[in-house]
Amino acid sequence: MTILPLDETPCEFEVTSEHTGKGIGLFITVTSAHTKSVSDLLKSRIILKQRQAEFQLVGYDGDSAAAQLDELELEILSATGRIVDWRGIIEPCTRDNALILCSTNPFIRHQVLTMSNDISVRLEEFIATLIEYAINELTLSAKQKDGSSLRETLESLYRNHNISDPLLIPIKVSPVVTYLWEHFLVLNATRSSGMSVSAINYMELKAYCDMNSIQLSPFEVRVIKSLDKVFLDHYNKQSEKESSK
Repeated sequence: MTILPLDETPCEFEVTSEHTGKGIGLFITVTSAHTKSVSDLLKSRIILKQRQAEFQLVGYDGDSAAAQLDELELEILSATGRIVDWRGIIEPCTRDNALILCSTNPFIRHQVLTMSNDISVRLEEFIATLIEYAINELTLSAKQKDGSSLRETLESLYRNHNISDPLLIPIKVSPVVTYLWEHFLVLNATRSSGMSVSAINYMELKAYCDMNSIQLSPFEVRVIKSLDKVFLDHYNKQSEKESSK
């Protein structure tokens, strides 16, 4: 089974008429705004324009307006990069055909962007819940004066005195993002340490990906780094408490 990166999980929708609001029988499958294909397409187009400017402009300094993407071009390329498949069109779903579709049909382009942005919003909500879960788990793992964890202390209170703490209420994390938590746990267990705990650096991330034949998107790396920051904040607070005793 192949598990797609969360920012490349596709979603199909039916395009609606700009006049009647009814479906027109064209179904387009899109990914979120965070997908690597979008950033790759934009980067390649910028590089192309820079090269064109170098040949066409006298005294090109690398920062010419001719090498910049205008707002409409950026919108068209962004929509094109988010389309991964379609039904209802005879032509195959290729990058060139998607570019033509988005260039010549503004109402389709806008619907592609809207649906894609909706996916991005849901992903951000999933990530926010994952971060909340991480904070809760780290808080419950904190060692108390008697050497037991806070979780063990609160569970004992509940068993013996029926006193329930909100921290013990399970936080439901979407299965869409749980694999990132698992990646973080492995990285966290093997992080470099010296006089203090260091952040997981990009070289360690790359080595981890190479060793396990994993390819993380920039969005997924950002999530793992966010989880790492949560851990470091927790670790530093715990260290300050220990040193103040």
